[in-house]
Amino acid sequence: MRSRQISARVSSPIGLLLIVLTFTATPAAAQYFDQSVLQKDFESADFFFRSSYLNPYGLDGFGPGAAGIISQRLLDLHLSPSLVPADSARRTYIYMDFRSDRDRTSGDEFYIAYGAAESLDQSIYPPYRYQNTYQEAEPLLALALFTRPVASLPKLTAGVTYRLIANDQSYYDVPTGQYRGLDLAAEAAASSGVVVDVYSGSDQMRTTGHFTSLFAAYEVSPSWRLGVRADLTAFNRDGEIGNTFNPVSFGRSNDVQISSQFDARSQSYNHVDLSVGVDGALSADTRVGGSLGLLTGTADQLQEGDSRYQYTSGSLLPGEDGNHYTAGSLRFTELTREGRSAYSTLFVRRALGRGRTLTASWRGDWQSLDLAGESSLADSSISRSQNFGTTSTNLSAYDYFRHDERSGTGSLDGQSHRISLGLEWKLSDKSTLVFGAVARHRTETTATQESVALDYETHRYSEWNDGDNENRYLYDESLVEDKDMEWTLDSRRASVQIPILLTHALSEHFEFEVGFTQRMEDIRLKDVVLADIHARESVLNGTTSNDSNLRERYRQPTVYRSSVTTSALLAVTARPSPDFDIRLSVSPRNSTGYFAQRTTQWWLGFQFRP
Repeated sequence: MRSRQISARVSSPIGLLLIVLTFTATPAAAQYFDQSVLQKDFESADFFFRSSYLNPYGLDGFGPGAAGIISQRLLDLHLSPSLVPADSARRTYIYMDFRSDRDRTSGDEFYIAYGAAESLDQSIYPPYRYQNTYQEAEPLLALALFTRPVASLPKLTAGVTYRLIANDQSYYDVPTGQYRGLDLAAEAAASSGVVVDVYSGSDQMRTTGHFTSLFAAYEVSPSWRLGVRADLTAFNRDGEIGNTFNPVSFGRSNDVQISSQFDARSQSYNHVDLSVGVDGALSADTRVGGSLGLLTGTADQLQEGDSRYQYTSGSLLPGEDGNHYTAGSLRFTELTREGRSAYSTLFVRRALGRGRTLTASWRGDWQSLDLAGESSLADSSISRSQNFGTTSTNLSAYDYFRHDERSGTGSLDGQSHRISLGLEWKLSDKSTLVFGAVARHRTETTATQESVALDYETHRYSEWNDGDNENRYLYDESLVEDKDMEWTLDSRRASVQIPILLTHALSEHFEFEVGFTQRMEDIRLKDVVLADIHARESVLNGTTSNDSNLRERYRQPTVYRSSVTTSALLAVTARPSPDFDIRLSVSPRNSTGYFAQRTTQWWLGFQFRP
């Protein structure tokens, strides 16, 4: 019964119109394999549904291992919002930095396994195409201000941090590249007559993000402090790619080639993150603290596209030679993720004597998201060719159509733990050595269910006749399916990072920092799709087969991936006065393993202590 309902929908005027018009999305992105599912097309970033902080050591490689290892005012806020008042002698503290983008490069072409990119802090747009260089969005500007706002309340400290992402780049590598370097439209506009866009196109991806955090801490006693934090994040990524090739003819009025493709993607994400923290002195040498927080957020992603290709040469009238090919499709996909993440932190900091301070910390995150999505795809092509010789005739024809409708829901549940142990050792009045270890472990399960209505048709015909011999070939195939798809992705990501940092003061006005860190990461992914087929009707050369209540499983081989990333840090600080310093940092990074990359990033930071 459900199979006949699907057939009725496809044979409706709308379905026939799609075949005739043959509009398409970019073919490489439009096709669904039978075992594919909606949520695999969602683009994620490392801060989606996770707490985000300003990190003055957030350079490639060093950033993930800085909190809890390096003792710095902004880094201490990662442990607890109660650590805002770090300097009782100065009323105000201001921090500002400017950062370069990260250009990620890769050596050989590969097809990426879903989920592996996110685990390595790498974002690659589906359908996971190889890219020579991808410019990852990095905060263009970071600001922090902490002060005692009320003179009558010297025990109250308040502050704000803000980071801005602003990035423009290409959407994808353009498949044809026909319009690159051409300005034919401007040239035609300068002449008289009607302007015809022979080559035109667009290729852009714009990313903007605003990350604002508000802090407040109060000294409830000489030994204990209480703090609160509110973080508001808004992020948008929008872009489009397209090109049009529309030559009027190839020297003959009846030879025409027209092609166009357009693909647009928009994504928005926002979250509200609230937390409360406390810290206090157990003794003159030991301080402990922790925090509790809850983050709620929403992510929406929309993709739509169409394309068309037409080629005509000669004539298709009886007795005349000619070729004709038309292809196209139409695609629309909408995905949403909504949910929350609860987290907790604990830390202890103890002075060991002889200029040594040990800090141990733990952070746990528990995430739960609701997933939803829907997609519509119509794809078709028509081909005709005929050739009439003096003694022979050659004819061929081909028709293809595919219609795919999907909608579904699901959930994503995960938890992660981070443990760090760092030692700060003041070797002399001019030199300080910091080293430690950071271990992370994250497990995540994604489970989705979606309904699929699939219709597929293809027809092939060929004929060859030389007067004495005749050969004909006919092939007809169609498939109508009504099914539910269940997808389960289990992932485990574990890493260990060892950072080392040496700071040495050349004088009261200059100092330099030299750092080294290595991170070893291991990934395991299990991907299984189960299809519950309610009705399947297939036709092959006139023979019809009907099946119902079938179950098929598509189990991908378990993916194991490892990576070793080595990073260096070189920084020079100029301090014209005790109230102001300028810091220039450069960090080269190299990784081996599944993602072989080399990056270099620089930062320029300022600190004011009026």
